[in-house]
Amino acid sequence: MTSIEPEPELLANFKTWFSSRGGYIHKDVQFKQGEAPAADSLPTSNIQLNFQIVSSGLKVLARDTVPADTCIASCPFSLAITPEVSKKALLTLLKSPDGLDKWTERQLICTYLSLHWVLGDFDLR
Repeated sequence: MTSIEPEPELLANFKTWFSSRGGYIHKDVQFKQGEAPAADSLPTSNIQLNFQIVSSGLKVLARDTVPADTCIASCPFSLAITPEVSKKALLTLLKSPDGLDKWTERQLICTYLSLHWVLGDFDLR
């Protein structure tokens, strides 16, 4: 069991949006901002790597004991971001099919997600 802390407003907005479209997140699930691991908890090796450890993502914790076999989250397939959904949206937005047939699934989905981040909320389904 963990203490109840307020979730960031952006996450509360997401949960409202998600549930209004048929998604479900259990009431005892709490999301917390990820934290960078402590330097002394990282594996060591003889190879020197130059990278910066940053906090990112979210931790998912239970506020209370959740019985076994409990549904924690579910997402309707209509909210899934598939290559087909991505391509349709990109064609609508870019108004040009040039080259999209040669893009990989990863390129289509990452571009779709990036445009949501850059342009804000647009729904082209």
